[in-house]
Formats: sequence, structure tokens, C-alpha cells
Amino acid sequence: MATSGPPFYAASQGAFSRLITAAILCAGASLLFCFGLLLMGCAMLFYICCLNHTQITFMSDSSTSISPNQAEARLEKQRIRFIINPIAGVRNKIQLPDLIKKGLDADTFDVDITFTQYAGHAPLIAAEAVDKGFDIVVAVGGDGTINEVASALVHSSVALGVIPLGSGNGLAHKLGISTLPEIAIESLNHSQRHTIDVGKINGEYFISNAGIGLEGRAAHRFDQTKRRGLAEYVRIGTLSFFAHKPTTVSVELDNGEQFETDAFNLNFGNSGQFGYKIGFTPQSDMSDGLLEMCLLKRFPMLFTFWLLILFLTGRFNWSKYVQVASCAKARIHTSEPMRAQIDGDPGKTTSRTFDFEIVPLALQVMVPTKRRLS
Repeated sequence: MATSGPPFYAASQGAFSRLITAAILCAGASLLFCFGLLLMGCAMLFYICCLNHTQITFMSDSSTSISPNQAEARLEKQRIRFIINPIAGVRNKIQLPDLIKKGLDADTFDVDITFTQYAGHAPLIAAEAVDKGFDIVVAVGGDGTINEVASALVHSSVALGVIPLGSGNGLAHKLGISTLPEIAIESLNHSQRHTIDVGKINGEYFISNAGIGLEGRAAHRFDQTKRRGLAEYVRIGTLSFFAHKPTTVSVELDNGEQFETDAFNLNFGNSGQFGYKIGFTPQSDMSDGLLEMCLLKRFPMLFTFWLLILFLTGRFNWSKYVQVASCAKARIHTSEPMRAQIDGDPGKTTSRTFDFEIVPLALQVMVPTKRRLS
């Protein structure tokens, strides 16, 4: 006699069958859905390819319609002169001509390389390049060399290029130029012209910054030593700090503000960079038609370490002993004759009156692409 299983067993078999059927249907629907998406993707890809082909064809058609003069202009090379300071910074300059010839696009540039022979030679070579119709003059050295070359290019159509080989390289950091010579040279192949402001102190141009007080003393001490590099900067800065005393200054800004105070240091920045990626006013914009004044007043010695931290972290203006203001012109009177620093180099003479001013959009510079100057 045949026997049947328990009722719940039959029910379980029925439920399992329905579950398998539902799973098969779901899988089939999923496959159909994926296949549909695949067809839609192929259709969209085909449409995009056709659109791109149309755009490329259109661009090709328009590019072939240029005039003979335009074609000749495209083939014309840019004349570029490199002015190398052989004693700037700490690096050997012997291999630079080979690096320049290797790194520059020979189809784009006609290259001229010149070494300076004596102090004050760089601006003469740069001025000659302007007279001879060069397109770009590249200063190869530190901020002092850059200042000399740039001063000869102000208000001309010749653009300044920079290969930073100095100690601080403040301007290069602001412009986003690598401090590695190979990369800096190669970047000239894809740089663009930008127009920037320059500053003046008692008639002399500065590109990054200029000032009096502690920095003036330090610049003159640094100029008297043959050693270069960050360690020497620190040594000279420390010696100058303990030897320097605050000086009474009278400040007159072009907005009508006037005041008198005891100043430990007074800096006017265009780039905001002092070197080694640090500066008094790192927020400075090089094309806003303004200088940023940063005045360090007399302060208790116990605040020295805190002020140093603020300076190194770009927050110098957080201190109550620091006064910051923007201006286009300023006149400073000091209680005693002082020397200035101009782009890291010492000023030529001492004075008790210093006139600072901005010269808006006076210099063209070559800047690596995708770099802003603010």
C-alpha cells in the first residue's frame, strides 16, 4: 500500500518550486534590462563619436583657412636670452647651457645664453636684449639677479622668465616656478605671459619686496659673506636680530593715514614672498595695483618665539605688535639714517626718508600654465 508524505512536506515542495520559478523570471528580466542598457550605451557612444568627428572635421576645416601671414607667424621662432649669474645660490652653473638646449623646444625658441661677468652686468645685457628685439629674457639666479634683469624690462614688450638658482627664490615660489632647473627650463615650453605690478623704493625697482629695519641690516650682513643657503640665512638673521634696535619711524600712507611708532622692521611687499615659501604678507596679489605694508613694532623679547612661529606659518598679522595695510604710495621718515633691502640685496645708500610706490602692470612675466598670481 502506497503512502504519501506529511501535508507540510508537499506544501514545502510547492513553495520551493514557486521560488525557483520566480528566480528564473527575475534573472531573465535582469538579463533583458542589462541588454537594453548595453544597447543604449552603444547608441550613445556612437552618437558621441559622430559628434566628435563633426567637431574635429570642423576644426580642421577652419584651421586650413588661415592666411599665409598667419602660417608664417606660427613658424617664426621666439628669441629668448638666458642671463646666468655664475655666483648666485649654491648650485654649479657649468651644466646649465646643456640643460637649456636639451630642455627647450628647438622648434619654438631661438636661444642665446650669456653669463654675467661682474656686478651690475645683468641689467646691461637685459637692456641690450630689449634693443635687439628679443621676445623673452630669462634671469638665471636669485632674487637679486631677477631684480636686475626685470628692472631693465619694465614698460617693454619683452617678457621676464625665471630659472631660480638663488637661496630664497621668493618670486619663483610666488609664480609657481620649480626650483629644479630641469623642470623650470622645460616649463618655459608651456608658459603664458602675465602682466604684473612692480614696486619702487626711492626710485629703484623691486619685484618681490623691499624694506628697512632688521631686514636691511640682515641684507647687508648677508652681502658681506660668501656662504649661501638657508643655514647662512638663519645665522645672519640671528646675529642681526640681537644686534638690531627699534627705530622711531613716521609713516604717511596715500589714504591719508599718518602715525609714528617705534619700528623693529618695516616691509613693503608686492609678491608677499620673502624666500623659502615664507613672507610677511603671503596673500599679496601681484596685479592689484597695491603694496602690502607690514610693520613690526617694538615688542617684549619674551614674544620672540611666538612671532617667529607666526611668521613661518604665514600668520604674522595675528600679533598685536604687527600692523598691516595696503597702499599705492607711502613715505617713511626715520629718526636715524638706515639702509634698505631690495629683493634680498642691500640698498646702495643710507637715507632717513624712503618713498615706496607701486607701478601697476609694468612688467610681463612668463608663468607656467594653470598658475594664478594671487
